[in-house]
Amino acid sequence: MRVAVIGAGPSGLVTLKYLITSHLFLDTEPIEAVLFETEDSIGGTFAHRTYEDAELVSSKQLTTFSDFRPSPNEPDFLSTDRYVRYLHHYCRHFKLWNHIKLSTTVIRIEPKKNGGHLITYQKKGSSKTENYECDAVAVCSGLHVTPNIPRLKGAEKVPVVMHSSEFKKKEQFGVDKTILILESGETAMDIGYLAMQCPTKRVVMCHRDVHPTLRNHMLLWYYYDLFIKSTLWLVAGSKYSLGQLIGGISDDLFFNKSNLATPYISSPYLPTNSLLHRIRSSCIQVPLPQPSKSIDLAPWPSNIDSSTGILHFLPSTRPELKRLDSLPPIIPDILIYVTGYTQSFPFLPALTYSSTRIRSIFSPGDPTIAFIGFIRPPFGAIPPLSELQAQLWVLHLRSPSKLNPLNPEDEAHYKLLHPPNSRIQYGVEHESYAYQLALDMDSAPSFTEIIRLGWKSKVKGAWYKLPLVWALGANFNVKFRLRGPWKTREKEQAETIMVEELWETIERRGGFFGVVLLSLVPMEVFGGISFGLWLLESLMGLFRRVLGGPVVNGKGKRL
Repeated sequence: MRVAVIGAGPSGLVTLKYLITSHLFLDTEPIEAVLFETEDSIGGTFAHRTYEDAELVSSKQLTTFSDFRPSPNEPDFLSTDRYVRYLHHYCRHFKLWNHIKLSTTVIRIEPKKNGGHLITYQKKGSSKTENYECDAVAVCSGLHVTPNIPRLKGAEKVPVVMHSSEFKKKEQFGVDKTILILESGETAMDIGYLAMQCPTKRVVMCHRDVHPTLRNHMLLWYYYDLFIKSTLWLVAGSKYSLGQLIGGISDDLFFNKSNLATPYISSPYLPTNSLLHRIRSSCIQVPLPQPSKSIDLAPWPSNIDSSTGILHFLPSTRPELKRLDSLPPIIPDILIYVTGYTQSFPFLPALTYSSTRIRSIFSPGDPTIAFIGFIRPPFGAIPPLSELQAQLWVLHLRSPSKLNPLNPEDEAHYKLLHPPNSRIQYGVEHESYAYQLALDMDSAPSFTEIIRLGWKSKVKGAWYKLPLVWALGANFNVKFRLRGPWKTREKEQAETIMVEELWETIERRGGFFGVVLLSLVPMEVFGGISFGLWLLESLMGLFRRVLGGPVVNGKGKRL
């Protein structure tokens, strides 16, 4: 079998690795695989669309792959430069370089009459095109990544307008300039923080007022929503985020994993020395930084006046707009759109990502074309999900009999619901999606199996650490290398990683808030509810058997 991979970001590299090593796990013939990358180096977004002092917003334990762990000497949150260096080491460790064609652009992918695909590509600097015939294709990059620029009337009045993809260094802010940042996500927060380190005159960050993300099953979400807000309020006097005193959206969060700019946003709203504040802070108060400068938070603008250059907003009762009414008008010198990207696949004119209805990876009509890494979790990280997607797709190509049925009704448990006009329609809940893919591959061990592994393991402390990491830790991919078709081949490798490296993430968490409220209470409450429902369903099934009627399961299907 021959397979083409498009894109040398983390998703493409991990897909390539599982393709060329699949025969070691699945007892099949080796796969011949080639990766095509337009740029002259690997790394994808982390190498080619980054900026000064950028770092990952998810921890190194989560963003690195299951069988190639980060150095203990690395910081918890890697800079983009360090992460790209990690990817280089990953390529060397798994001998990927001989399979990678850099500076090579895929122009077209056409289906062949007798099955398979014809890849037409062109090397940089060459006027000739070449062909590569293959049986399957993994799309791990949008060849055309276009900045998403929403319309803002009067934006042409601003002297300098750029998209965040064009921002690279602090020196681009200039001196004594008013900076307008449109959006409030992680990148916007990073850029806002960098602006605070420069001799800027004023920095304004605009956010959208959107409805909160909804899920099909809300009870567990309500618990964690209440838990997060209450804990944040106890710790820092704000339910929005750690130290974020302004900017709540629809009484929800614009919860942000990058909080470098938060002190500058919150500084004008620091709490007064009220009795409630003193009582709370005497118990469990994290000191709030009090910077001398501040970022003016604002709602989304309506327009920029074409004659005066003044920024205007729609009428609103939001507290940040009330504050702005008492300040001088905003006349931006530099406008930065931090509004994301639109991806397109010109080499696949007849197929779009929206057709990938099977686990958000491939379409039921043609599993030989996969989209890896095009999901987006609000918490968590994309690279580990890409690893699980690659595992499932390669398993489907080579040993589909080892997969459990990929039931479409399971998707409601991990897909996020979006407004119809939302730019992003591919959100997933990280923990639920990771666990679902593991279940599909029969890679998710049961708790009793984990206990047995811990008792039998030769790794020191595994008898109690392994079950606790499994139960209390996030769904790190290493958990799903203990069993199943992709079980690590080196004896006790996954156990060692969990007991040594990932155990530290449990130790750091703290007892009452990190373990009791975050893990033990929901497991006991919702585990009890699940057990009660299972018991009720079993009794109803027994009752129907006694009466001779049809027996159905919880999904309304006959048993």
